[in-house]
Amino acid sequence: MRLRRLVSRAFTNRSPTLAERFYEHPRPDIDKWEHYITKYSELFFGLPPKVTLLEIGVYRGGSLRLWSEYFSSDSVIVGVDKNPHCKTYEKANIKVAIGDQGDQRFLSDLSAQFGGFDIVIDDGSHLVSDQIASFQTLIRSTRCAYVIEDTHAAYWQAPPSKADLSDFLIQQHDTLHEWFVAAGTSESFDDAKWINQHQTEISDLRRRLVSIELLDSMMIFRLGTNPPPKRLRTKIEGAAKT
Repeated sequence: MRLRRLVSRAFTNRSPTLAERFYEHPRPDIDKWEHYITKYSELFFGLPPKVTLLEIGVYRGGSLRLWSEYFSSDSVIVGVDKNPHCKTYEKANIKVAIGDQGDQRFLSDLSAQFGGFDIVIDDGSHLVSDQIASFQTLIRSTRCAYVIEDTHAAYWQAPPSKADLSDFLIQQHDTLHEWFVAAGTSESFDDAKWINQHQTEISDLRRRLVSIELLDSMMIFRLGTNPPPKRLRTKIEGAAKT
């Protein structure tokens, strides 16, 4: 199977996908669910080769090395962990910062140090309180994608962790719909003047949050530019307006 992938790439002159890189070599230093790798292959496809990526939770440094191999050598791969030993996994374009993901000042300073991040992956403590605190701090300076891994851990934590995670998700869903909350009716979107008057009611996150994707044990927030909803209606001669 590995030989077939190598021959295929040789004839197509293409770079290996993330999944191909993952499976070409034994990686005992990575602890992730299989479908995560498939999803990251899709998520990273189309991104520029040079990125600034932050992963919370270093473990043995394996996933940091995988990201470093996949993206260009001038990318910056940053890991965060509370364990000082994780500093030993630094090399070339991999940096490791020692700190607590629940410390919002620490994360804010780290983001400022690296000029924000294109991608953030939270594979840290898996505590819902930490996941929410990290998101609230880092989403402001995340440009492409924010991923929270292992959300199933909320089901193993004492209440109200699962409820808190559900409330957090509902809040982000509400953010996506801020224009509709302000409007109260779809007719408002026919009025460009109304849209201009209500720009101040729309959060910065709503302007950048493109989608929220839920998978088994994962939340993925895709970021970019998200303009006000544009209503399209086809006019039919002689038809009554509805």
